[in-house]
Amino acid sequence: MLFDFKSQFRTLHFVLPGDMKVEQISFENRVFLQTCLIVSVIMFISGILNVILGLDTIVIVLSFGISLFSLFAFWYSRKTFRFDILKPIVTILYIGLTNAGWYFNYASEGPILGIFIILVIFLSFIWDQRTMVLINAFILFNLMVLFYIDWEYPHLMLQYQSREVKLVDQYVGNFFFLVLVAFFSWFAKNNYQKKYDEALLSEEIKNQFLQNLSHDIKTPVNSILGFTQLLKDPSIDQLKKETSVKYIETNSHYMLSIINDLMALLSIDHQKVSINETVFDIHQLMTNMKVEMEVTISPRQQIKLIYEKEYSGQALMIKTDEVKLKRILTNLINNALKFTKAGEIKFDYRMITNQLIEFYVSDTGKGIEPKDQELIFERFRQSDEAHPYFNSGIGLGLSICKHYSSLLGGNINVESVPGKGSTFSFTIINHLNNSATDA
Repeated sequence: MLFDFKSQFRTLHFVLPGDMKVEQISFENRVFLQTCLIVSVIMFISGILNVILGLDTIVIVLSFGISLFSLFAFWYSRKTFRFDILKPIVTILYIGLTNAGWYFNYASEGPILGIFIILVIFLSFIWDQRTMVLINAFILFNLMVLFYIDWEYPHLMLQYQSREVKLVDQYVGNFFFLVLVAFFSWFAKNNYQKKYDEALLSEEIKNQFLQNLSHDIKTPVNSILGFTQLLKDPSIDQLKKETSVKYIETNSHYMLSIINDLMALLSIDHQKVSINETVFDIHQLMTNMKVEMEVTISPRQQIKLIYEKEYSGQALMIKTDEVKLKRILTNLINNALKFTKAGEIKFDYRMITNQLIEFYVSDTGKGIEPKDQELIFERFRQSDEAHPYFNSGIGLGLSICKHYSSLLGGNINVESVPGKGSTFSFTIINHLNNSATDA
């Protein structure tokens, strides 16, 4: 099949320019695209019926002309996405062609007056309110002019060949108008329902986020306060003092990670995230991270944190945003710590090419169900089965990882087996030419 109308109309799964996705098409532009497509089909069928009815050649030409123009508008808009140019052109030509159709399709005797109603509905979807006031005023004036011509100069109007042809043309035309009205009604209701469902989901996610945030702030604060009071007791032994300091340090780091995630979220939402590339030793960064992250491991956890190249002593200079790279690794290791009660957490990197580097963080924790492996990268979202052993988190860490890895020129993935553990891997672009590679 050369043209799959059903898939084009229902899902608009077509190639978009650049990195634009279907989800990024605005409601107005989706109406524009789908209306152009459906008008093209309807007017093509109408043209065939006009041929069968034996109507004037100009009526047939107008039907096929509108069909071809609508198809061109659909094709050109999906190819270039120049709605700023197409919408005024389509508006002017549709109004002009409707006027021509009114005259050549037997004026008030024909079904064309109904097109003005459809036209107003269509244009109200794709134009803002101020522009629609002007368009409605023009169409109203247009109708008054047509009424005057029809009233004063009836002898200029074309006539149907027979009553039967007139009846068929009227009813077929009204049928098509009903199809278009039904389409606009369905589209508006479907969009309203979608927005309503999204609003409910957003409210639910927000409430869950606030609950998590409240819990995840109070828990470490209470822990810090409790162990601080314990340190004031002069009778406790040295081992208890060291354990208390460890708990205070662990919870302080956890609270700092929450604050960092919230600050990162604000920067992303306000589009203030910039790339600050520096040249640094990736081996030294990873070694330092191991020391820093070991401090955050709770005394209750029997976990060994392993940087697999720790003792290689091989320095490797790369050029990227060190702060964001470290943030991604920190969030992934923190995430692994939440869901691993005992075992190992490994992290490392490998040079795929001189310019492409892959990092991974692997754990022996609870794992992630396949149905949740995409969801966890959305902000404020967590797996339905996410019952962490330590600190639940606020659902921001992985979404920040995804955003930062994209900024650094790569992407992030997860492989997981429930009950056995997970491996998060991500890639970044190295903007420094190196001769060394690492397998």
